[in-house]
Amino acid sequence: MATKRIAIVGCGPRGLVALEAIIERLAKRQVRQPLEIVLLESTRYPGSGPNYAPDQTASNLLNIPLREMPVAARSAVDGDLAYDEFPSFIRWYKDAYSDDRELQVDHFPTRAAVGEYLQARLYSILEQPQNKNHVVLHAKTTVIATGCDRNQWTVSVEPVLELPLFDELLLCIGHQATKADSAIEQWRDARHLFENPYPCEPIIKSKHIDNSSTVALRGMGLSMIDVVKALTVGRGGIFTIKDNASRQFIYEASGSEPALMLPFSLDGQPMAPKPMNRFLDDHYKLSPAAMKVCELALDFTEKPPVDLRALLVEQVVLHTPEIFFNLQADTDNSIDPIADQQQLQNVARQWLLDETYQHPLIVDSAAPTAFIMQQFLDMATGRQPASLDYTIGQIWRHLQPTFYKSLRFQNFDGDVIDAALALDARMKRYAFGPPVDAVAQLLALHDCGLLKFCIADDPDIGLTEEGWVLKDGNEMVVSNVMVNTVLDSVQLKAIKTPLVNHLQAQGLISRVHDNLAARANSSGQLLNDAAVPVNLSAAGRLITGSIVEADALMNCFNDELYLWAEAALDRLSRLKYSSL
Repeated sequence: MATKRIAIVGCGPRGLVALEAIIERLAKRQVRQPLEIVLLESTRYPGSGPNYAPDQTASNLLNIPLREMPVAARSAVDGDLAYDEFPSFIRWYKDAYSDDRELQVDHFPTRAAVGEYLQARLYSILEQPQNKNHVVLHAKTTVIATGCDRNQWTVSVEPVLELPLFDELLLCIGHQATKADSAIEQWRDARHLFENPYPCEPIIKSKHIDNSSTVALRGMGLSMIDVVKALTVGRGGIFTIKDNASRQFIYEASGSEPALMLPFSLDGQPMAPKPMNRFLDDHYKLSPAAMKVCELALDFTEKPPVDLRALLVEQVVLHTPEIFFNLQADTDNSIDPIADQQQLQNVARQWLLDETYQHPLIVDSAAPTAFIMQQFLDMATGRQPASLDYTIGQIWRHLQPTFYKSLRFQNFDGDVIDAALALDARMKRYAFGPPVDAVAQLLALHDCGLLKFCIADDPDIGLTEEGWVLKDGNEMVVSNVMVNTVLDSVQLKAIKTPLVNHLQAQGLISRVHDNLAARANSSGQLLNDAAVPVNLSAAGRLITGSIVEADALMNCFNDELYLWAEAALDRLSRLKYSSL
């Protein structure tokens, strides 16, 4: 029987899961099917990818608490290809690191530690004796083009490498470079622009940043927090806890920090931290019965919804009163409640449909940024009653796994799924929030004058010989360094990498919507109005729109790549020609 060949392009977390899935599904079939799997990873981080690079700064933390890490243990598989069992991330982490954490505060592992784990999990497969000639890894190898020849794939790479023809091609290529927006294009002539926040090490080591520098930070999300920590802790500064209950910190400067850091974004709104621990977080969880109601409402077996965004809103609104009123009842100094459930639901609905909507139960978005951050921090630590928007944000977070599973591969109208994903992106300010300590440390830097939010809300920006002039109202600041912390878009039309451009030029890939990425079916097969070969598949960011969320780790370790593996093996089993 001829050897069949699979190429997996991109060997970060999804490439690892794809490898495990194909080996596990092959063994279950108990049918001999000679197979060679070639892994092609463009970076020097096979298994982890650059997002979880093991050598990145230790100040880069996950925004998932250890107790929620979605990486389960792997059972042993024995067959033509095989692997031993491997522990869950939680078990591995507790064995690898001392367990002296404070139980009253959730622990957030470093992204480097996740990378260590992922690489160890990958190499445990590569080093299995019977896999040595059947699973091949090429790291630091970038795929630049593909071609289909009688239903087999040629793969061109840099540096040049002679590769065989492949019977299946899976793209797990993660973040792709995109065309720079007009602001970045304009700023490239300025002296000290960092176009990307990662890796953080060049920012930490930059000689252009010293204790006289003013650093502007474009973006106010998780990446901004990582850059701020890189410029403080990464340069020798120390945070010391002052009060455990409120998570108040004091910052001891090293003298190597910039004189001033200035975050800003289009709306100037900060992220809300997650609840401090399991006990506080459980207040926002829906009952199993409520979760079942949501699952049934998102069953699109009969027909797709005309307005998916409104349907998601109603699922959240339905369960908001019970959780919100219970939270208020648990506090001695509750805010003025709305006694009528329907009235509360109307307020929740209006806010979800219109982010500019204001109400006394919703945090005032026009308040000073540091004040809003302190309010959210006090809610996350249980020292202040949760506002309605914070409550809705946490409910959304607990419903997200159901949303993601129910909405994937539904072939919605492009405008329908785009509107729903835009709302999910807006809610990430709450649902993807950082640890409480990250927000508390930003406030400590604000208190000592190293971090200011005076130009946070969409400032006017001009260039001078000194750098950037940022104006917001009556405030004007000159920054000699700019760090762009806004990550690349998922828009397929904006991607500029050779491989994706090549796929588009050949008509092998089509967009769900102008704001989104590629169309794919439930086994990851790329779809197009033209006759696209069935043995071309993708996972992750490249098919955002067909799936709802690509960046969250929980969406790497789910069943999607097992569905791909099953379909790929079905196709391989039907091949009659010899793959040479």
